[in-house]
Amino acid sequence: MPVHLVVTRSQGQPQTVEIPVSAWFTGEKRATVRIPREPAIKTIEIDPKREFPDVDRGNGVWPR
Repeated sequence: MPVHLVVTRSQGQPQTVEIPVSAWFTGEKRATVRIPREPAIKTIEIDPKREFPDVDRGNGVWPR
């Protein structure tokens, strides 16, 4: 499955980032996403539309 991320900047503008499903075809379990640090990052959220089952939705947002 692809991974959807929303990066929210300190100025409030959201940026959508997607890790494509092809990233997992070789059996990888991790992927690296490079996001410019400016403007400052406020939060990063995994699966913001809640499309995938998740037992603990509280651990999908990282405040900065």
